[in-house]
Amino acid sequence: MQHYFEGKKALITGASSGIGKSLAIALSKFNTELVLASRNTNALKEVAAQCHSKAHVTIAELDLSARAQHEAFVHKFEGFDLVFHNAGISQRSLVAETIFDVDHKLMEVNYLGTVHLTKLLLPSMLKKGSGHFIVITSLTGIIPTPYRSSYAASKPCPTRFF
Repeated sequence: MQHYFEGKKALITGASSGIGKSLAIALSKFNTELVLASRNTNALKEVAAQCHSKAHVTIAELDLSARAQHEAFVHKFEGFDLVFHNAGISQRSLVAETIFDVDHKLMEVNYLGTVHLTKLLLPSMLKKGSGHFIVITSLTGIIPTPYRSSYAASKPCPTRFF
């Protein structure tokens, strides 16, 4: 029986650490072509080295806040079957102590960058009639906690609508 991920081409943003790293290593066992993206290419090299030896892994520098670079990224790596939106940055401070530039950066990376990249990748999926976007959010988007207001706003969790 063929595994669901076999033969698929997948993009994992935020693949340099945490959930993205673990996902990359796990998917590398299923003959999945992986494009691992992050701002930290040195960490991506380390992740790629931990992937299954027969995996086809490409690393790519991608900063979700640098929307002007997204189109070139998409043209270079188009044709994804799966896009795991995992990249994000966090923050820990009281609202009154958080400067607006931090709020703006969180929204730019965690929300707007993800939406922008999705809009650029979506046409090729629609054209071929298949594909999936998997967005890793945060429980903080449902249950905000002190010191995490801006982060919670930037990571809305769709399950709150069910």
